[in-house]
Amino acid sequence: MLAHAQPVYRPVLLASDANSLCGSWRDILFVVFKHEVRLVAVKYLHELGLGFAAEHPNGIGLVTVVEERALAPTAEIRDALTAFLRSLEQVVRASAVVQEGGGFRAGAARGVVTGLTPLAGWPFPHQVFDAVPVAVRWLEATGPLRWVGYHREAVAALADLRRPH
Repeated sequence: MLAHAQPVYRPVLLASDANSLCGSWRDILFVVFKHEVRLVAVKYLHELGLGFAAEHPNGIGLVTVVEERALAPTAEIRDALTAFLRSLEQVVRASAVVQEGGGFRAGAARGVVTGLTPLAGWPFPHQVFDAVPVAVRWLEATGPLRWVGYHREAVAALADLRRPH
């Protein structure tokens, strides 16, 4: 008897520049902030996110990575990022934010985001982490059943998206 081959999902780079990137794998949207978060990038991310959400009406996972050298966003950028999340709140099933790096700066940033999360009142689970593998494992455990068993592939997909092309 022939076994049915499982589909192979490849990561898709949606947009990238020196400061950020946006990509996807299956029904997970990845956003990476590398250095300076610019308003034009957040607005473009907003458009990409809405398009991605329309392609996945059963819901999406969102993983946002803030690299260690990324600058703190301005109030205007924070407002734009909040608007982006609000526009997706009906389709996001779980959201993980990864503030990479060690030391006081990264820990303080994680503390601020964690402290603001309950105030935002997101209708989906939203958690802050210090490493991508931990965040993706949480996403797998928290999100829909269809995400179970794919954390290694999701971590590898994000690593592939982050490699220079």
